Amino acid sequence: MSILTSMFSAVSGMRNHAASMDVISNNIANVNTIGYKSQRLTFAEAFAQTLKYATGPTDGGGGTNPYQVGLGMQGGAIDTIFTQGTIEKTGRYSDLAIEGDDFFVVQKGNQNYYTRAGQFVLDSNGNFVHSTTGAILQGYKALEGALVKGVVPQDIVIPLADKSQAAQTQNINFIGNLNSNSDSAGFMSGGAMFAPGDPGVSDIRSLITSDGTDYNSLSNAVAGETQVTVSDADGNSYTFYYVVGTPQAGSRQFNNLSGLYSEIQKVFSGFNAALSQTNLGQYEMTDSKSQIESITSNNTYLNDALNASAGLGTTQTFYRPAQPTDSISELIDSSGVKLNENSQSSDIYTLAWKENGYPTSVRFSGVTTIEEFLDNIKDRLPFAQSVSIDPSSGKLVIIPSATSTVSVADLSITATDVDGVAIDSWDKGLKAFDNPVGDPVVSNVSVYDSQGDRHLVTFSFSKTETNTWLWTATYEIPGATTGSVITKTAGFGNLVFTPGGSLAVSTTNGIQLLTTNGSQREIKAVIDWGKPNTFLGMTQVENPTSVNNSQDGYAAGDLINVNIDEQGKIIGNYSNGQFKTLGQVALARFRNPSGLLKEGESLYSETINSGDPMLETLDEASPNKVISGGLEQSTVELTEEFTKMIIIQRGYQANARMITTSDEMTTELVNLKR
Repeated sequence: MSILTSMFSAVSGMRNHAASMDVISNNIANVNTIGYKSQRLTFAEAFAQTLKYATGPTDGGGGTNPYQVGLGMQGGAIDTIFTQGTIEKTGRYSDLAIEGDDFFVVQKGNQNYYTRAGQFVLDSNGNFVHSTTGAILQGYKALEGALVKGVVPQDIVIPLADKSQAAQTQNINFIGNLNSNSDSAGFMSGGAMFAPGDPGVSDIRSLITSDGTDYNSLSNAVAGETQVTVSDADGNSYTFYYVVGTPQAGSRQFNNLSGLYSEIQKVFSGFNAALSQTNLGQYEMTDSKSQIESITSNNTYLNDALNASAGLGTTQTFYRPAQPTDSISELIDSSGVKLNENSQSSDIYTLAWKENGYPTSVRFSGVTTIEEFLDNIKDRLPFAQSVSIDPSSGKLVIIPSATSTVSVADLSITATDVDGVAIDSWDKGLKAFDNPVGDPVVSNVSVYDSQGDRHLVTFSFSKTETNTWLWTATYEIPGATTGSVITKTAGFGNLVFTPGGSLAVSTTNGIQLLTTNGSQREIKAVIDWGKPNTFLGMTQVENPTSVNNSQDGYAAGDLINVNIDEQGKIIGNYSNGQFKTLGQVALARFRNPSGLLKEGESLYSETINSGDPMLETLDEASPNKVISGGLEQSTVELTEEFTKMIIIQRGYQANARMITTSDEMTTELVNLKR
């Protein structure tokens, strides 16, 4: 072997230690580069020259090892170490960082690149671009808030002029308490306004029973608890259960009288119940096979109305409260007497009351229906917030406005024909009103139509009986003259509470408005008063009154800012308080990220050894996260780099000394010829 071999080996050592110093220098230079991953250079032994091969053992002696001389060293590989970097909070939503081993996908020209550096900004077109390179972030778009997946990722573009479409109010929720010690807050007529018709098709909670003297509301019926039991002569009993809504077939459930009678007939084929043709609101029951011994109910009022014993020698009388479409000529009082059987549009109705102690009266005519009757009363009583018929008792209720500044008492309504002759049956049932003692509870709800216009609906709650409150909803529309308004009724009903204060039933669960601004004219909203027999919703206990509400409608809104969640979903925040998904960031994962090719400016491209990118989107189960408002810092550790620098420096120095030593040995060799 030539002594020069040692010099060439040392040269290879110096050359590769210098390359390692280049790697260290580059790491230190990028100690503050966003998303930078540190690198290392590993060494490998170069080719070894074999001067003598190994021999095996023989009978005469042992084996010998190979005789080899190394020819220096070489760089083995420069590896990029993809460890997780520290995430520094920046507070800018467009700064993104990844917790995990994924990469952002960006496109520049028609080429996809991959990066861990998430310093993104919005350009003038709304493109989400990499601030260093101008490459556009890739992801999946959303249509009306729904992500479109299964497609090639596209440029993420934020629609800066996007709007949130208005949504019409569909549901209103109430929660709160009505003080159980409250006094009656409305004028309530002494008599009632009922209508016969066919009560069999109405929910039994809307019915009133009558024995000819007294009337009682079935509004206290409770779904799943109110029962009707039919027994036969052999001691067999069959129980039928009241439910809200449509009963299940074959389950012995009923919602109305017709349904109850039909279920009974399935068990007792001889049973029949028919609406009387002569007595309004009255059912006649028969049992042609004499199978039934008795019909009873655990609801006192329903039990009194059924009152059926062997032979079914009984009738049932049911009424329902008057409705706006009912004709005045059909109205009856609690004893079944018609209030104004020969009603004419020329009949004159007189409203009289004392306002601040002074007698006042107004008259109106030209009404034939309940709706016209109620509207005329409302229009002529300046202090009235609402005029309605109590769904439980059928009484006429007038609720004074909470903002009224006048004192009103001794309200009455009398009726005469066109000749001034008093209508006795009317005066007997509806002339006098009980004066209110307390004040109504008012809660305003802003509802929205299909165009996003807001309409204020005023809910008034007035105690009418023990554990019973009448609610009325009113709203205003423009009047015939400039600046004038007309108050309309959107709905009314009863809230009935248990003795313990929880909600028992609500007789009506909706309101209806007619708008006049060119949007969808009819607004219908369902009201949720709470779950019956719980304290989840409206209650009536001896605590201060407090009524809160919420609804699901909203006006149109403009996009005001954008947020990005941990799944990379881009969420738009609109001026109407709504949020909508605008897109989702696409991420790429590689089987061998160290095989990626550095393209400069913190970008990588795939190679044959990195494998193809596996595109994915994150969900709640994903271990990886996208952090908005943060940037991943460089993974360079200066302590480690300085330590490596010392080691490499010493290695370089040692190889340099090897060259000077070999040079001295060569000099001695030359001096042998002196």
